[in-house]
Amino acid sequence: REKERLSVTLRSLADAVVTTNADGRVILFNDAAATFSAMNRDQASGLRFEEVFRIVSRSTGDPAPSVVAEGLANCAVVESEPGMAIISSDGVERLVSAHAAPIHDHAGAVHGMVVVIRDVTEREKLAEELLRASKLQSIGALAGGLAHDFNNMLTAVLGNLSLIRHGRHLPSELQNCVQEAERGALRAQELTRYLLTFADGGAPLHKAMDVERHL
Repeated sequence: REKERLSVTLRSLADAVVTTNADGRVILFNDAAATFSAMNRDQASGLRFEEVFRIVSRSTGDPAPSVVAEGLANCAVVESEPGMAIISSDGVERLVSAHAAPIHDHAGAVHGMVVVIRDVTEREKLAEELLRASKLQSIGALAGGLAHDFNNMLTAVLGNLSLIRHGRHLPSELQNCVQEAERGALRAQELTRYLLTFADGGAPLHKAMDVERHL
């Protein structure tokens, strides 16, 4: 009954559970663990943990330090380093975390290790999306501040250009120069509106257009 209860418990777990002996060789693993290995239980039995489950650094592709070997050497609980990945049985790379703990007998001697491997792919993706959103929010705040300051300066420029253009003593040959400067300042002001749109999270700009001219 105890064996059946243990078997049912292991099958119901979403995390991979692997048990090794004192030599670091696989004794058993549950169904979830089979998804992280190209071997079945019979093929994996007796092989070293590192031969059955190939955990590598996501950034370099190098084999990760063995949590089983380290746990056996130090008789201690071991956590895998961040950024680890494993090639699952379907050929898909999955981000994982591994936790290994020693198995003690009544006398305190270590008889093996139990390893729990958890698929953290979705969790890492969510963390990356949150970080990306935070960065975009910071950039948007910066863009909004710059746009407001730039728009204030352009308002002063446009106001002075308007006064010059309507002045009584403006030579006719400078009239076109002032008008061209005004058009450039207005185009720059349009750019600030685009920056403010980005800062506001993409709120649309409404502008009247002649449809026939753009067909």
